Amino acid sequence: MLTRLESKIVLPPSLSAFFSEGGYCESNIFEERTASRLRIRCEARMTIEASPPSIHREELDSVVYIKDISRKGLCILSHFQLLPNEEVFVRFQNREIRAIVVRSRRLGEHCWECGTQITEFTNLEEQA
Repeated sequence: MLTRLESKIVLPPSLSAFFSEGGYCESNIFEERTASRLRIRCEARMTIEASPPSIHREELDSVVYIKDISRKGLCILSHFQLLPNEEVFVRFQNREIRAIVVRSRRLGEHCWECGTQITEFTNLEEQA
């Protein structure tokens, strides 16, 4: 049984309108993206499935915020830094996503933006 987790993310002032944003993200000619991104602003549950051997994680389950999603990647906000090559499992809105962290940057005291590459996507509504 899953226990109820509370979010520990503290959004910086620059993200004060985070939950009111939606739709497709604008891109510019300097980006090297291969797929358009859709803003999805919601809470999700994340489990760290694998970390580098030198990293010991006390906290494997946490609440994250979904920032955006594309065919190939998922961007999340976490209250702690995820490291490249960590494997995560994210559940939100009847979807399950396995992904590998490819980048992480600090946005605030308890707010990290983490980009991931999706390795497996399951839409639970299609399986019913």
